[in-house]
Amino acid sequence: DLLTTYRVSIDSAKIAVTENNLRFVKLVSPLREELTWKGNSFLNTNDNNNLAFLDGWLYSYGKPNESQTINGNPFKETVSVFQKNDTIGNPNDKKMYAEIIYSKEVYAKNIGLVYKEFIHETWQPPNANLVNGYYEEGSYGIKLSIIKHNF
Repeated sequence: DLLTTYRVSIDSAKIAVTENNLRFVKLVSPLREELTWKGNSFLNTNDNNNLAFLDGWLYSYGKPNESQTINGNPFKETVSVFQKNDTIGNPNDKKMYAEIIYSKEVYAKNIGLVYKEFIHETWQPPNANLVNGYYEEGSYGIKLSIIKHNF
């Protein structure tokens, strides 16, 4: 059984979401294209190796009030929040260390989160003890999209 805690807090300057005691600043005011903020600033990434890859992420807004269709659902006013898009090394070359981190969310006006995509993959250099010649240290992610809404 997986037990998850989830809390949303809102003030005049930001919307923060706490998931299992990890607090993320998802949206800030004012909503302006290319506005940036440190969305993971409440995370203690220095004392936890599992969270180290979340350090220093600089979130930014895409074009506000953009019309988008997500999973066949048209939305007149959305904003994309680009959280991270980083590649270290060459993921196609399994002989060297490589890492991919990608994270993006889309919010629709008067609805909320309608799309979320996150991926984190890392590869270690070859080792003679490994059958395939490289070690896939971690490869996980999630993609969520709205199915329908009743507005």
